[in-house]
Amino acid sequence: MPVSSGGGTLTLASVCGFSGALNYPSNNAPSGTSETLITQVPSPGSFPLAIPAGATYLMNVELALVSTAPTITFNPGFLALTINVPASIPTSGHHFYALACGPVTAGCSGSPVGPFALGVSGQKLTFSGIPAAFVAPISVYFEAQTYYTTP
Repeated sequence: MPVSSGGGTLTLASVCGFSGALNYPSNNAPSGTSETLITQVPSPGSFPLAIPAGATYLMNVELALVSTAPTITFNPGFLALTINVPASIPTSGHHFYALACGPVTAGCSGSPVGPFALGVSGQKLTFSGIPAAFVAPISVYFEAQTYYTTP
């Protein structure tokens, strides 16, 4: 899918009852820049980022960018997510978080960002994205993984 320099919304593939969207902010992507978005509900231990002991993985979102530019700078809000959680996962009494990482080539080669607390409204989780401008190298992917804890 094309990446708009004005920002945009990408629909997450429905996987195991999860659905939602990834929003990306305005950026300096040249014409012809494209993206691939992958939604996963992998088995524990397959995420590149470590989560706290006792936490439960939810889902993972990967964004790959292809461009003629060596980097793209996104304004604050990169990897903003809205996730609809299946009813089989109770949201009451849990705390939900997102970790972001990029670039990812084999594990997290960049510094992880977060964790960020997710907003919770019924079965809907929201993450406003990385709060600072983000310079994204091309030909690698960026990842946001979500998990929850029970206090």
